Amino acid sequence: MNIKLISAVLLIAFTACRQNPNSSQVVNSKPGITDSLLANVDSYLSSYVESGFSGVALVADSSGIIFHKAYNGKGDQVDTNTAFYIASTRKSFVAEAIMQLQEKGKLSVHDSLGKFFNQVPADKRGITIHNLLTHTSGLDYCECTDGETDRERIIKSILALRLKNPIGEKWSYQNENYYLLEFIVAQISGITFRDYIKENILKPVGMMHTGFWGYENEIQVKLAPMSDSLKSMPLYKREFKDGHPRPVLVGGMFSTSTDLYKWTVAIRQRKSLSDSSLVACFKPYKEAVIHDVNDTAMYFSYGWIATMVKNKRINVFCAGREDWMMNNRIYILDNGITILVWSMDKKGPDNDAMATVLSSGMLKIFQNLESY
Repeated sequence: MNIKLISAVLLIAFTACRQNPNSSQVVNSKPGITDSLLANVDSYLSSYVESGFSGVALVADSSGIIFHKAYNGKGDQVDTNTAFYIASTRKSFVAEAIMQLQEKGKLSVHDSLGKFFNQVPADKRGITIHNLLTHTSGLDYCECTDGETDRERIIKSILALRLKNPIGEKWSYQNENYYLLEFIVAQISGITFRDYIKENILKPVGMMHTGFWGYENEIQVKLAPMSDSLKSMPLYKREFKDGHPRPVLVGGMFSTSTDLYKWTVAIRQRKSLSDSSLVACFKPYKEAVIHDVNDTAMYFSYGWIATMVKNKRINVFCAGREDWMMNNRIYILDNGITILVWSMDKKGPDNDAMATVLSSGMLKIFQNLESY
């Protein structure tokens, strides 16, 4: 899973309009929001269909969804109800679970690994939950999780690696940070990570079409098809059986665009987290700087990435990419707009993810609008 932080330059000045998500009809949302935006956004997204875009785009303001449409490349049949694998967007759910447990007094982001795991090597005893959340732990990548079902074996393998960077000194994106966080959630809550997320995030929000890798049959939903190129990859036999994902300890999640939109609403309205927890999740942590050029900087927060322009936050976003399957980006803009794009990934890991390209373009359309 990789996040590619690439911005596309697209200067379009329009105002917003409302679309019924179940039809192509357009109705005005509020004064100053014109019907012409939908046609132009639709045209922009449609222009990528021939080059391989199959997926869904959703835009919402404070009153609800204003644009929601599916796009299909040759031979594809996805719609606005299709579920897709969200890859590293799962990390935002992990961070939310950690903050909920902190609110209940069951842990603190300042707790170190030794509180949760036995025999932590001396060079890693100073790693805190905060370091794991912000990818500043110094942990390195290990090929120790694909298809693995033994918790202790995974933890031991992750902690046995030499540190890539000194603890807390530098941001370095590694899935291993969040694997350890998932184990902490399960240990402290006394139930599996999957059950914790289901009971404490999905059900309260009404996300009835969101589930977990290997447990697709638990939910009646149409899943976007996985690429056949997957079968040539080494992990296929470890993580798949008869063409379907196996239940694994640190697998992925799937969801629909509508469910993820519900989730962003709950986040905005402080239904899932307290105000202080949300502030912590969206805060730009200086030691976790990803990019800082020409007055624009990106910082990894707790499961989210904060974008700052001239020291003012303009949005937060999360993203996920399965190199051989599908990709997505979810933006929560400080002006009240939410943008979600997911796409089937057909060009492989050596090309920019389609959702990255399209969301960057849509961001230019909506970023400078007045508050909604």
